[in-house]
Amino acid sequence: MNTRTVAISIVALGFVLTLTWPRAADAQASKPAQNVLVTNTAAEPVPTTLQGQPSVNIANTPTVTIGNGPAASVPVKIVGGQPFRIVRYPRTVDGEIDAVELLYTPPAGQVLIIDYVSVSCQVLSGNVSVLIFVGDIGFPAGGRYRIPLTETNTPNSDRFVGSEQVRILATGNEPIQLVVARTESTGGMLCPFAMTGRIVQQ
Repeated sequence: MNTRTVAISIVALGFVLTLTWPRAADAQASKPAQNVLVTNTAAEPVPTTLQGQPSVNIANTPTVTIGNGPAASVPVKIVGGQPFRIVRYPRTVDGEIDAVELLYTPPAGQVLIIDYVSVSCQVLSGNVSVLIFVGDIGFPAGGRYRIPLTETNTPNSDRFVGSEQVRILATGNEPIQLVVARTESTGGMLCPFAMTGRIVQQ
């Protein structure tokens, strides 16, 4: 084959490729998109990222089990209920040591939640302790709570004041009692006391 024939063959091949190449590319580009199904095992899940803030709807009333131990208990806040307030004025006369007041006994099926207590005791001499008992005094079923007091002196008497947010619960038929104890019996004592909270169904 001479040189002229080879040259003509190369030119002809290039011309053919020029005509067919764009059509092949166009054919590839015009193919429609296809759905792809990826199947992964449980040990090799497909990584996903949560987008936005989707809402979650739990139908019916499913049972939910929370596996927290005692060291990482789930905090529970009781809301609602009927507001409750009690004011008492325990007092003693000369020669008496203690004053006891029955504050309230929740009926069966109810729970009293005490959220706040305050007291202001005025005595002629000695110190004062103010305690709230849940249950019987001396053998409290639910325990007792001592209100922290701050002493302020006046020219004619001593004053013991205390107020604090608390969380004291008394279930149905558990009496709540207030005990004001003195260290001396000389003179009288007056201790206005108030507590607020809520009554909820048990």
